[in-house]
Amino acid sequence: MEFTGERFILGKAGGGIETEHLHRYHSLLEMSAGKTILDAACGEGFGAALLATKAKSVWGIDISDEAISYAKKNYHRYNLNYKQGSIEKLEFEDNYFDIVVSFETIEHVDELVQEQFLKEVARVLKTDGILVISTPDKYLHSDLPNHINPFHVKEFYFNEFEKYLKRNFENIEFFNQTIDNYGLIVNYDKRLKDNIKLINSGDSDKYGKYIIAVCSNTDIPDKYVLNSLFEKKDELENKTILDGDYLQIYWDNNKEFIEYNSVNAAYKYSNEFQTLGISLPKDTFGRLRVDIGNRPAIIQLKKEMILKDNNGATLQEIKILNTEGIVRLNDEDDSFNFVSMSNDPQIILDYVIQEERENLKIYIDIKVLEFSFDICLDKFKRYFEV
Repeated sequence: MEFTGERFILGKAGGGIETEHLHRYHSLLEMSAGKTILDAACGEGFGAALLATKAKSVWGIDISDEAISYAKKNYHRYNLNYKQGSIEKLEFEDNYFDIVVSFETIEHVDELVQEQFLKEVARVLKTDGILVISTPDKYLHSDLPNHINPFHVKEFYFNEFEKYLKRNFENIEFFNQTIDNYGLIVNYDKRLKDNIKLINSGDSDKYGKYIIAVCSNTDIPDKYVLNSLFEKKDELENKTILDGDYLQIYWDNNKEFIEYNSVNAAYKYSNEFQTLGISLPKDTFGRLRVDIGNRPAIIQLKKEMILKDNNGATLQEIKILNTEGIVRLNDEDDSFNFVSMSNDPQIILDYVIQEERENLKIYIDIKVLEFSFDICLDKFKRYFEV
């Protein structure tokens, strides 16, 4: 699929465009948890796939057969579906979706389609449903820089956009989006979302080229829900979010497990075992906890791990002390079987690091499949037959 400027394609757009698109979708992840979502005009499908990592289910529609074919080929999840369709007629039942998302869509169609789309969104949303929609600010995006986008049919000034949305929604919170040069200072505990303030900003944070609106006919619980600072990752890391996940090892320093005392390694969803090598710092002490992924999955973990340091390598039997957010099924001869149906599966090992070890590295073998109801039911069936 060729990048023409009309549709965003992950890895093929310029840095600024990619940052803008990714930030919009990432800002929705928290509010998407457990929701049924429609991404209207989903393009090549990355955004819908990202939302599906948190949502109950996601539908992506686009007028372009090429875009939908690309999405179906490149993004697969048990709770994600794509189909060709027009925003003018949303082929879904009334009161079906918790959230409808439509980023950088409305300016690509004429006024008649814009009006019909908003009516359709109001129809398919639940009574307390939310529309999240964005569009360029015509004054800042087009008039001021004397820029003409050949793919835009009808752009909005802010007051026009507000008037347009109020025809169908009683409550609206507006956000502006911009990208700029920012530096980050944060303390070592890595809790980035705590106590960050914007300094030396002047008016730069007040105006952005893009308007994002959160709309509902009931109260919007959090008027600051999209306020966020986004760190752009490289393409490989973005792909890992969709094609795989991270195994994270924690150590408790004989106290408690905290985020600061952890390291991770990326893995791919695969029907083959993968060996993950994870380096631990010299001051690692205490019990170990293994978190495999951040979403539902089918997991196998080999029963032995390798511990390697300056004194050589040893084979260590894995013994499980406790689990949380994950169901242990029948063991294989050489591996544990789990089904995770949570976003935070935890396995606490019955193993304690008791002394400093220079250049300690742990090698763990895992096999992780995306969650599938068919595979899950088969594993539970075999579990209860034993």
